Amino acid sequence: MAITTLRQHLKRKSLAAEITIVLILKLVLILALWQAFFSEPLDQQLTEKSMQAWLLGQPASTETKGATHGQ
Repeated sequence: MAITTLRQHLKRKSLAAEITIVLILKLVLILALWQAFFSEPLDQQLTEKSMQAWLLGQPASTETKGATHGQ
């Protein structure tokens, strides 16, 4: 009986080790994906307003001060 309990104990430990390794790998993969796609944007000209305009399909506002536009 002692041998079977030892085998069960080793199986539990190896299962726990395997689960721990998988969780660590998943965490590393999630952090790598976040760093690659969701960290600071490379384009410094991207602003919240320009992204809203692009997502909503509105042209970027190009205001010219003092222009009368044919008036």
